[in-house]
Amino acid sequence: MIAFTGMYATIWFFALVVVAGISIVTHFVCNRVMIPDCIEVDESSTGRRGEGVYYGVWFFSQRVFMALAFSINGEILDYFGFVKENPEEIIKQIPGTLTGIKLVAGPIPTIILSIIVLAFYPNY
Repeated sequence: MIAFTGMYATIWFFALVVVAGISIVTHFVCNRVMIPDCIEVDESSTGRRGEGVYYGVWFFSQRVFMALAFSINGEILDYFGFVKENPEEIIKQIPGTLTGIKLVAGPIPTIILSIIVLAFYPNY
């Protein structure tokens, strides 16, 4: 976040942290609240309880997509020339790498998610 606000802009940094925190909390709370409702609707229509299936699919897909996101981010950072940590020396990243880190933190995921959502949006 410091890349977007500057080194000494603490007020803007905390404002971005609050906005990001609200969106992350909303994601976790809403999903965890909706799954039991889906299980109840499924039980009323089929007569079977399927908590294990719902939660198993949910957590498995969450882990798969997190692993996919981390590997894609790693490849993008490697493309921009990110130099990994070396405990024996202080590493300074080149300006192109810092631009890549900024892109990985914001515009690239936004564009990818927008393309995925628009691909499934019905054509009217």
